[in-house]
Amino acid sequence: MRPWGSLIDRFLVWFDEGSPEECWEWHGYKNKGYASIYGEGQQHQAAHLSIQYYRGKPIPEGYLVRFKCCNRGCVNPFHLELVTKQERMNATRAAGKLAGTPRPFPQVHPQHVFRDDAGNLTLGDSAARSIRAQAKTKTAKQIATRMGISLKVVKAIIAHRPFKHLEL
Repeated sequence: MRPWGSLIDRFLVWFDEGSPEECWEWHGYKNKGYASIYGEGQQHQAAHLSIQYYRGKPIPEGYLVRFKCCNRGCVNPFHLELVTKQERMNATRAAGKLAGTPRPFPQVHPQHVFRDDAGNLTLGDSAARSIRAQAKTKTAKQIATRMGISLKVVKAIIAHRPFKHLEL
């Protein structure tokens, strides 16, 4: 055993246990948002260690961990459940997070959008005017979310980079 303790001993110091309802946020290293810890020569997902430690049994072959709270940094065993790959895909699809899942149609009015010569959808002058008018009372992020367009495009329009010819 290493002088700094076993993998489980080190796992237990990287979060504070709380009530079963709240997330137990991981304070250690995160890999793509997932709580992670290195030990025994390899990287481990902290959620897997949480299930093994608190439930007292290893994760069965063919099962994955699903975060019921949608917080990848949570290690609360009450927020984690074992599911098959198909069950996790179904839950992800139902939440609208799976690639290929139909998204709500953007809230940009059709009169604001047209196709350019290459066939790409492009915002028109009226959309730019609308975005700049809304910027007086809303944040760029709120406008982008409401209109269903990227934050980068909204910020560029507010900064008058494209549509320089327009005045409000």
